Amino acid sequence: MMNSGFLTEGERHDLRAVLRRVRGEALALRRANMLLLLDKGWSFAEVAEAFFLDVLTVEGIYRNWKAKGLESIAPAAIPGRPVKLDKAQCKALGEHLDKTPYATSSEICEYILKTCGVSYSRAGIIAFLKKLGFVHQSTKLVSPVAEEGRQVEAIQAYADLKATLPEDEVIVHVDGVHPTHMARVGKVWTRKGQTLHVPANTGRSRLNIHGALNLANGRFTFMNNLTIDARSTIQLFQNLEKAYPKAAKIHVFLDNARYHYSKEVRDWLEEPGRRIILHFLPPYCPHLNPIERLWHILHQRVTRNRYYPTFNAFSDAVLNFCRKTVHSEWNTIKTTVTDTMTPKSNQNIRFI
Repeated sequence: MMNSGFLTEGERHDLRAVLRRVRGEALALRRANMLLLLDKGWSFAEVAEAFFLDVLTVEGIYRNWKAKGLESIAPAAIPGRPVKLDKAQCKALGEHLDKTPYATSSEICEYILKTCGVSYSRAGIIAFLKKLGFVHQSTKLVSPVAEEGRQVEAIQAYADLKATLPEDEVIVHVDGVHPTHMARVGKVWTRKGQTLHVPANTGRSRLNIHGALNLANGRFTFMNNLTIDARSTIQLFQNLEKAYPKAAKIHVFLDNARYHYSKEVRDWLEEPGRRIILHFLPPYCPHLNPIERLWHILHQRVTRNRYYPTFNAFSDAVLNFCRKTVHSEWNTIKTTVTDTMTPKSNQNIRFI
């Protein structure tokens, strides 16, 4: 007597895969066998177990027989699994999908039908695409970045200035941030299966913070303006000159926002006695401005996963961070807000 269990789990998997590939006359024969066994008195569950199917599939075959008779098991009437593409066709399809992104599986079905003459169901094409190594996922937005050489030059220029900076000169990093009175969600650690919720508000009021951060001592000079423009930029520069009365030069590293280099700002900088020296970063390079990391901490501590019932409460929390937290917790914050800079490149990113 043959002992059961002589197959390995892998062998069972492979043999079941063979059964799933059955189609045409062979599939019609399998279904005829099932119907004959049902007629003999076997239950749906017994037939399903014998043919390695689920009970619902066997019930469906029985219902189709009752409705259509012999026609229901004819090869042409059995959709089954689509004819597989051969290796060359699979390779060609994969190369095509690498070059031509499709938004829907139905578009891929149309392409395969047109080029290979094979029709796929929605479920069939999804399973096939997964087998080829494709998944349906969202694209990601990515900002363009300056040529890598320009980034390296900017990083080196900053390092050279910092290394040779006279004692009577300072370096600050300038940027603006616009916290909006609207609940922002973020990741938190919680028990599996539980979801934490943040009350939502529909406010659109926002603050406009224009700040200058000195990494050497954590001094944070900022303004809360109705808008950030050329005039507010000049006012921030004036505040910097007041904040550093003994500095012969105040080196300001900032981005290429139009108001930073407007004629109004340039005219002010050319006035006698001005001590502000501007150093513009390459375009699209926020990662080269350390103050961006301070904004990240601001959102992490104040705006994300926090609910403020009024705009005044929201404003108080943001301004308290700017006025007090940055100074009082600088020893902790400075471990994250550093001037360690690395050039970025989009060369290895695939664009649609």
